[in-house]
Amino acid sequence: MKILDRYILKEILIHIGICALIFVTIYLIIDVLQKIDDFMEAGVAKGVMVKYFVYKLPFIISQMTPVSMLISVIVTYSLMSKNNELIALQASGIGIRRASLPAIGMALFMVVLSFFLSELVVPYSSSKAEGIWNREVRKGRYKRFFKRKHIWYKGKNSIYCIDCFNGKDKVMEKAVFYFFAKDFSVIKRIQAKRVIWSGKGWIARDGIIQTRRTKGKGYDAISFDSIKINIPETPESFLRPVRRPEEMNYWQLKRFAKEIKREGYDARRYLVDTYMKLSFPFINLVVILVGIPAALKVKGGNIPVSIAIGIGICFLYMVCMGIFRSLGISGVIPPFLSAWMANIIFLLSGIHMMLHIER
Repeated sequence: MKILDRYILKEILIHIGICALIFVTIYLIIDVLQKIDDFMEAGVAKGVMVKYFVYKLPFIISQMTPVSMLISVIVTYSLMSKNNELIALQASGIGIRRASLPAIGMALFMVVLSFFLSELVVPYSSSKAEGIWNREVRKGRYKRFFKRKHIWYKGKNSIYCIDCFNGKDKVMEKAVFYFFAKDFSVIKRIQAKRVIWSGKGWIARDGIIQTRRTKGKGYDAISFDSIKINIPETPESFLRPVRRPEEMNYWQLKRFAKEIKREGYDARRYLVDTYMKLSFPFINLVVILVGIPAALKVKGGNIPVSIAIGIGICFLYMVCMGIFRSLGISGVIPPFLSAWMANIIFLLSGIHMMLHIER
């Protein structure tokens, strides 16, 4: 049995290498074509360009590994079916499910390898690549910032509630400012439809200012068209730099999501991406359980048809992942479920197909 396992593993590894080379090359060519104009316009040296794409390679490899696994296993078992090797195994008393164990073992190894790649190598290399892009191409002109909605900001003896902050135009929409006395009682409240940064200070427009009376109880309210708000914060105070999920490992992304949630931002997107850090490597196992039965259902071991089926499975998987990720980000389903739902669906389908593979 060890000879059989080594033979199947050898075939799978050969096909994984070929598939990975093809898919990574295609991905890289597309990425180069998309960015070459930006590099040339910025006058970036060729050596820096090469360095940028070298740093991107670990991320590309991690993304293409599940596809390579699926296609390689489909090709391997399609060839075995075409050459009647599976029939010979069955005649020797070795079932197809037993012949699938080397592929499943390889998939489990790839799950672990992909996880450590995404945790140790990809964050470092992606950060380096993004640093080159921001420094050499964008020249520091553009920065990525967190989408600023429903902000609660604590200032000195004050709290600001901002419905939406446009970091590019430096404009607050539907903002309310509360100013407190030492006993934490509200002494002033300013509500404005828009608050605009003039370069020297904040200008509030179309709102109401309520000031506590010095004598007696209650507040005096005055509507205004435009007033200056004297607060020490600048636009940078409300901007949070954003790092892409691939630039952080699981624990960094988890901490980042908690910080964003604690500061009053909507952290659902980052919670979903945090759980996807764990769910994505398991795609390597799930696609194997789906791919082997799919390959064996093709009569005559037709390789082109088998590859087309594999690409179709990958496309369906990506669509499913995209849909559930969007549902998680929008809050329709919990973040954990949105990250794992595609895996669960395809895993159950794969197990069902494997159980009926010899019938």
